[in-house]
Amino acid sequence: MPMSRAARAALAAILCCSCGRTASSVALGRSARVGSGHGGDNTSGIALVQVHHGHRARHRKGRLRGVRREGMSLGDALDSLPVGVNEMFSQVKAGTVDGNAFVKALNDVYNRAQAEHDKLQYDCKERDGSSKLEVEMARTALMETERSITQLQDRMQTLQHGMDNSLAELQALRDSFEQKRKTCQKNELTQASALAMLKEDLPKSQSLATKVTTGCGFSGGTPVELIECSLPDSSYVVTFKDQELRKSVSALSGLSERVLALQLERAVRGEISRKVVAKTSMLQVARSHRRSVSSAGRVVGAPHPADAPLSFVQMNATGAQDSDDSEDSDDDSDGDYPDEWCAAAPALPCESFADYIASFAGGVEDLVDELKIRAGDEADHCREMLEKFGVRIKQLKRQSDDAGVELANAVAQQSDLETARRMQREQLKQLSQGVGAGTKQCEARLQDSQTAMCSAKVLAKEVSPAEGEFVGDCMVSDWVPGECSKSCGKGGEQALTRRIVFSAGKTAKCPPLEMKRKCNEKPCPIDGMMGRWQDWSQCSQACGGGTRTRHRDIVRQAQHGGLPTGETMQEELCNVHPCDQDCALSQWTEWSACSKACNSGHRSRVRNVVRPPIGDATCPDEHDPERWQMLACNKTKCKEEPELKCKDMMDVVFALDSSGSMGKDGFAAAQEFVQAVLKRMTFEAEDKSALAQAGAVKFANKVEVLTPLTADVSTLTGKVSGATFEPSQTNTGEALAIAGQILEDHGRPNVHSTVVVLTDGMPASSYILRSEAERLKKQGVRLVFVLVGAGISRHTAELWASWPVAENIVRVRTFASLKTKSSQTALLSSICPTLA
Repeated sequence: MPMSRAARAALAAILCCSCGRTASSVALGRSARVGSGHGGDNTSGIALVQVHHGHRARHRKGRLRGVRREGMSLGDALDSLPVGVNEMFSQVKAGTVDGNAFVKALNDVYNRAQAEHDKLQYDCKERDGSSKLEVEMARTALMETERSITQLQDRMQTLQHGMDNSLAELQALRDSFEQKRKTCQKNELTQASALAMLKEDLPKSQSLATKVTTGCGFSGGTPVELIECSLPDSSYVVTFKDQELRKSVSALSGLSERVLALQLERAVRGEISRKVVAKTSMLQVARSHRRSVSSAGRVVGAPHPADAPLSFVQMNATGAQDSDDSEDSDDDSDGDYPDEWCAAAPALPCESFADYIASFAGGVEDLVDELKIRAGDEADHCREMLEKFGVRIKQLKRQSDDAGVELANAVAQQSDLETARRMQREQLKQLSQGVGAGTKQCEARLQDSQTAMCSAKVLAKEVSPAEGEFVGDCMVSDWVPGECSKSCGKGGEQALTRRIVFSAGKTAKCPPLEMKRKCNEKPCPIDGMMGRWQDWSQCSQACGGGTRTRHRDIVRQAQHGGLPTGETMQEELCNVHPCDQDCALSQWTEWSACSKACNSGHRSRVRNVVRPPIGDATCPDEHDPERWQMLACNKTKCKEEPELKCKDMMDVVFALDSSGSMGKDGFAAAQEFVQAVLKRMTFEAEDKSALAQAGAVKFANKVEVLTPLTADVSTLTGKVSGATFEPSQTNTGEALAIAGQILEDHGRPNVHSTVVVLTDGMPASSYILRSEAERLKKQGVRLVFVLVGAGISRHTAELWASWPVAENIVRVRTFASLKTKSSQTALLSSICPTLA
């Protein structure tokens, strides 16, 4: 139903007094091209502010803007419009100007104000959005700069902490370096002093050996008398009865004295083991015993127990013990131990005595060689340690210097970032203020355009135009924006449309219903661009966990809302492995077969080294429980009857000791023992192929090859039984070397190689024996020692025998015991896993 003219006039008045429509929330751009709408006139697009130029009401805008909230009077309306409109209104009232012409002029004013209002709605919104985006981008850039400053400060703190640690460690290393250097120098002087003393001992020991064996050598004679003395400290000493010989002994260094004391004690113990079977004390057998009670109530001169400690201090020329307290001894000493302390030791066969004395002279030579090697090893160790200290000191110095340079660069970078932050803060402040000022300006201009439209309506009401003639009577909706032809840049265009809410009719004049405007004219976003990452810096620590960094430059900053630039520095952990890292071990292997058929063997499994230790870390020894595990097996005692024979494939060389300490009868017992063992080995399988091969050597001062490896048992036993006793010193080391050469020349591939040494005394050179034993064991040759008597301690033999020593050392108490089947079976069960 059409609205009456009076109703429309009333609605228009209400709308006029309410200050018109609210600005649209969409559509962007700064200018609009207005087309012709339904019943509307074309507008020139001149801004309302230009229409008002020179208007007398310009100075009353503040007052007129306030009127809109309470309604607008005719005077206020006239003040807000151009002078020409005011004059024309007066003429209309006077009847000199046609009212239609005045309405046309009002339409022109209204259309211009409407166009300005429409344009400002989108321009202001677009500018507000652009301004807020600039503020947000400025805020983001400021936050990125502050983040970079924080990150840089953290890095500077890390660098400073690292420098402090490096300097502290550097000082500690320098102190340790100096301490280690002083220790090495001290040890070097100590070893040089000891070596000088031992070199002085060499001619003395040789002279003493010659002197005591002149009347009692390998060819026989009268032995030098020895005595054993039980001392008040519960130890005992074996020494020469002759005071002049003891004087010669006291002229030796303590190390050489120790060697002599050990050899004399072993000689006496070995002689006793030949004469007795029951385990008794040395002095109980060797002499009658005399007892006395010292002033302190201690019994001296009594038989010393089997585990009594051996004193290595011989008597000097005055009869006092060679010790630090000797200067406090009684000047009235009679030059000897009290008679009640000592007793004669058993007389030794000259062949045996000469052998032990030769071992003494050789032992002093061994000490010289070993001390030279030890001094060399110590010097190498010191040099390596000092070189490691030096390398580490250089590393720390370089790390500290590099960190100092990087810290200086970081300080300069921090200064640049702080300058940039101050500028960005100022820029953000200005942009934020600009947003507020622009918003106020837009609001004022929108209010001016609305005031102009309201003023036109007030004047139109006064002249009562014909229905549909005043464009302000036509009410239209808000603009509906279409899609912009471009997303950014220049040349974008957007179509806007609106509809008539109500009008006087189809011929009524209305504002334009279509409009085109430029849109999205802001520059297209440009993403930030980063340069390539530089190489990673050196790690701040060589081990134990350090950090390293890398940098890249900003090639182009982000613009117009493009993607921001990324980080300019990255930091990561490096060299996190421990500085000292123990070796890495494999998984356990499968359990091996039992090593012995009887008499208690073992099964084993091992872990191999897959990565050696790093730095000063360690790696368990190959026989350490972490790498070697054993389980006992076949614990039953081997049967004596029927006689068990070896059924395994092996290459074995027997080395028989024919030195003076063995004695002629002892060497004969050893020959019979080896022959009996050979007869219990299987040399030929049922298919006529060789199972075992054996060879034999004998050794004293020289080594003689009795037979190389052969499977002919008759040849073997014949060569062994035909060997002659040649008393001289014990050259066990050379015997091992020759036996190893036989296995190397004639041994079969993939067949276990074994050397069995049968001896009763210490070698002439323990150093040579130990060196050859280590060499052969590294080559995979098994070393088994059959020790007769008590001339060699188990601890000493463990240095020579293969692992496990319990299965590679066969103890036989006397030479007579060699003839028993149990002794033969003990050796066979050790070297042959399969007995039948």
